[in-house]
Amino acid sequence: RAGGGRADERASANGSGEFGSRDGAGSEGGGGDGGAGANGCGAVDKREVGGCSGGGAMPRGAMTQLLACPDGAARLVSRLHANVGGKLSQPQLELLKRMLVVDPERRAPLSELLMLTYFKTTCTVERAQVTMLGLFCCPKVKWIDPVDGRQKQIPMLQLQKEMRSAVISLPPGERELRPAARFPDDLLKPLGRGDLNVTGVSPRVMHFGGHGVNNGILMEDNEGRRYIPTAEEFIATLRECRQVCPGIECIFLNSCNTFTLAKGISRDLPDVIVISWASKVSDQAASCFAAGFYSYLGAQCRRGNRKGSLVEAFRAGEAEFYRKYLAGDPDQPLPLPLNVQGPCAKGHGVLQILPRLRHYSEGERS
Repeated sequence: RAGGGRADERASANGSGEFGSRDGAGSEGGGGDGGAGANGCGAVDKREVGGCSGGGAMPRGAMTQLLACPDGAARLVSRLHANVGGKLSQPQLELLKRMLVVDPERRAPLSELLMLTYFKTTCTVERAQVTMLGLFCCPKVKWIDPVDGRQKQIPMLQLQKEMRSAVISLPPGERELRPAARFPDDLLKPLGRGDLNVTGVSPRVMHFGGHGVNNGILMEDNEGRRYIPTAEEFIATLRECRQVCPGIECIFLNSCNTFTLAKGISRDLPDVIVISWASKVSDQAASCFAAGFYSYLGAQCRRGNRKGSLVEAFRAGEAEFYRKYLAGDPDQPLPLPLNVQGPCAKGHGVLQILPRLRHYSEGERS
């Protein structure tokens, strides 16, 4: 499950890599925040330091002068993101980050902002409890192979098999599946977003199936165009999901090279289990682990235990994976035993769970 180059239509043509498995390689476009410097706006810089370094409000005249500078908008956005003095609450800061984006291509539309939970009355209706909210997406993407310069298409994943496995493993009423998932609507709408008119569901596991690209997951935006959310966007939306549904216990990133993203999620939501792959993983191997994981949870549900251990489910998925596949990075040959000659075997993927298993069990693995 892999991608090469920059899958986003707005990307430049400097990405490189190859598609294969559930992974992608390429360059993530984007510029840094504008900084203060010798740009003809020295007076504004002095006023910022003198009047605002302690978190005070910027005078209107100073703001006008700052915006008149060539990089004034970027500098103002950078100041607001820094939240000097901690004057803004976390919801206010998140709202400003979504609203004040210099690049109009990445700016959230008003309709999306108005759906955030802090614009809604808190829902008092109990949501339907489910084990899994599954979000699956594999849009068609063409890319230029840097080796031969030929246009190629990202391999399509057999996500319908992964969805079928979830349907078989989990009892009716324990799963909510969203194919061709769109970001961020299909993460938030199934949860009800705190709207009194929509009950929604409350999942234990939020499952993402698709290609991993540029430390993100290839999805579609709300208009149906292929889109790779940045790590910041993705984590902020998951935080919003958790605010709507505190019962979310696990984020499952069933895509290649998502361990870095998983670590960011774990830092932001430390009480949530995050499952990911720290390497490329073949489509079949990823589906195999998921089948073992959900088979365990489904069996527990059928016994009347809707709170079956997620760690034991992870171990059941591991056992199913190891029964058919080798653990290891497919890009790195596995070492052969001493005195054994022949071609080196290759692994099929490296699983990771955060926090580490020792946080949950005394029986620590070697």
